[in-house]
Amino acid sequence: TDLGPERTNLVDQTTYIEEDPSARSAIAAPRNITIKVAMQSGWSGILLYFGPLVGTYSYQISLAASVLSFAENGILRTSVTVPGLTGSNRTVLINWSQRVEGANVIDDVAVGNLTTGEWVFGRGSHAAFTPNSAHILSIAAKTGGTSAYTGLIDAFTAVHIGRRFHSSTEAMQDW
Repeated sequence: TDLGPERTNLVDQTTYIEEDPSARSAIAAPRNITIKVAMQSGWSGILLYFGPLVGTYSYQISLAASVLSFAENGILRTSVTVPGLTGSNRTVLINWSQRVEGANVIDDVAVGNLTTGEWVFGRGSHAAFTPNSAHILSIAAKTGGTSAYTGLIDAFTAVHIGRRFHSSTEAMQDW
C-alpha cells in the first residue's frame, strides 16, 4: 500500500513493486531511505533500485553473501555485513541517510537485526549527486524484475524514502 501523499503510481508486478517514472523518489541529499524486511543467510538480490531499465542508476541497495551494499550514481558508497543472519527469518531494519556537510555528502548507514538486537554501522563521504527524476523506482528487484530479492516483495514490511536526514539513533528509536 502506498502511504505517500500521492498514494498513486505503485504497480504490483507480483514479485516486486514498481513506479515508472518516480519523480518523487529523485531526492538529493539530504535523503533518507528506511527498509524493514525479512532476511535469511543465503538470500540475495536488489532490495531497492532507482534507475533506468538500461544504464547507470541513481541509487540502489543490494544484498549478496550477507553484505548490504549502498550505491549511488553507479558507485558504491558504503557496505555492511548484516549481523546475526542464520537460516531462519530475521527482521532487519536498514537506514541509509545522507546529509550535506560542507562540499561533501555524508552517508550514514545503520542496519539492525531486530530479531537478535545486533546493530552495525557504515559511513561514506563523497561529492553531491542529483538523482534523475525520469528514473523508475523498483522494490525487491531491478527495473523489469531482474536481480530479484530472494524473499520477493512479501518479505517487506515497510519502505520509506524521505527528504531529510535521519540519524542512526532516530531510526533505531522510530522503528
